[in-house]
Amino acid sequence: MADYPAQFIDLMQKQPGPYFFWRSPEGDVLMAAGLRWQSMPGDPKNWRRWAEGSCDADPEIPVITLSFFHPVEDRSPDWTGFPSAQFYQPQVAVSVREGVVRRWGTEEADGEVYLVSPEAEVFSETGLTVRAWDEEGYRERVEGALLPLREGRIDKVVLARRSRVLLSQSFNPYQALKAMERQPHAFTVCYSPDGKRFFLSATPERLGRISDGRFETMALAGTLTRQGDRARQDLLADAKERAEHTYVVEMIRSAMESFATDVAMHDVRVLELPHVTHILTGISGSMRSGCSMRHVIAALHPTPAVAGTPREKAQELIAALEPFTRGLYAGCIGWFLGEREGDAAVAIRSALVNDREALVWAGAGIVRDSDPDAEERETRAKLQTMLDILGAAS
Repeated sequence: MADYPAQFIDLMQKQPGPYFFWRSPEGDVLMAAGLRWQSMPGDPKNWRRWAEGSCDADPEIPVITLSFFHPVEDRSPDWTGFPSAQFYQPQVAVSVREGVVRRWGTEEADGEVYLVSPEAEVFSETGLTVRAWDEEGYRERVEGALLPLREGRIDKVVLARRSRVLLSQSFNPYQALKAMERQPHAFTVCYSPDGKRFFLSATPERLGRISDGRFETMALAGTLTRQGDRARQDLLADAKERAEHTYVVEMIRSAMESFATDVAMHDVRVLELPHVTHILTGISGSMRSGCSMRHVIAALHPTPAVAGTPREKAQELIAALEPFTRGLYAGCIGWFLGEREGDAAVAIRSALVNDREALVWAGAGIVRDSDPDAEERETRAKLQTMLDILGAAS
């Protein structure tokens, strides 16, 4: 088994930034370093028009895409050096997809495939310290959302909480990537502008995947913090959680009509993760001629699973209630190659790490029947995923 995190760290040591690591739940890998071409919106308010506009990138080189949750939001010092919306092509890249290795800007001798060694599986147990859970503040924000929800001014809003974490020692990106690989049904995503600050996401949520002109995505919303057969049955029978899930399904189905045909819904099922259980509906279609991942991002991002519905009103309420900038948390991150191939994720289960300090986020969908205590418990369970990973990397 190839040790791609080791290969990525070697790439970081040999090449200038920015740095990008991607591993999908299916095992597709893309590692990249450097910057040869980029495009950013001249006016962040018109980022959707920029995203689906003309692109003069080389169609034979992967394009990496990054977008904040809300590209027009005020930037905080935490996100200095991170683009709010960007397409860029790296100087050096290596991909592995369905067993086929491709390289750009590097010879085979420079892309050695490392094998997993016994030492690679040894993780630190020195732990970390959560400086503030913000449980009271989060409950108050949920309470603040209930009035507009119950008055019918908005159907759903996703509210996040943020905790600041102190690592026991300097962050080890290799150990973090190895720990993220152990997360079931999850992407392993890492982006660093400079090799010092790292955005990590062990997200289970796909924004969309294009393969040979076929498009597939998911609606992932509705959550229980319990697991097992009874939890799965209760989740599917819960009217509040099913309503939250339905909002996401309907928005995605409607938005897909702008870039896809033959849109089809697949069986509703549950996705059981280490700390939570979600409702999942698969959705697929055929890409329209002339449409690519750029059109997918412009139409779908951010989804109701991380914003709410109606989307614009939900984003306004989030900006009014949340006392921090989300940045890449709940943002879009992925890659594409020409018009017929690409993959992008919704960056939940995330952290921003700088040496021994980290910020971690989690959110929950709030509807008119939400209970602030239950939503606080749900977000605490979601935070635990990234706390587990950071604990293994410090």
